[in-house]
Amino acid sequence: MTISLPSLRDDADYDYRIVLRASENGTGHLTVKGYEGYAETGSESEAVELEVHQVLRSDLLAYSDEELIVDFGQPEIPTASDGTPLLYDFDADGRIDDKDIGRVSSLWNTCEGDPGYDPFFDLDDDGCLTILDIMRVVNSRPGQ
Repeated sequence: MTISLPSLRDDADYDYRIVLRASENGTGHLTVKGYEGYAETGSESEAVELEVHQVLRSDLLAYSDEELIVDFGQPEIPTASDGTPLLYDFDADGRIDDKDIGRVSSLWNTCEGDPGYDPFFDLDDDGCLTILDIMRVVNSRPGQ
């Protein structure tokens, strides 16, 4: 995955939150590139281990001091304020809410080979997004 950052002024720090996801196990590479106009001013990469259907959140600080400097935060599973892991917090905003349920339910009844099918949201890996995938997200909401 490559993330392109807008022009960075020398006198400012920029905070970003990145959400990483995977539809299969493996090592991903996150590359952050800075640009001034169309010219690349620098890039930094980080290897990230992801498991199938996993969402990781990472905060990063980027600034320019003659060259792009990026400080990657350790990628981690999003958590609730009480520290409970939120496995289906697809937007990594710290809660499993209607937006997360909407992400998976918007793909309801799509199967492998169908336009719009996304294996990331096929949580039971049966090749189709069904009510079982949606209910897995609904039932994971804290207090359910």
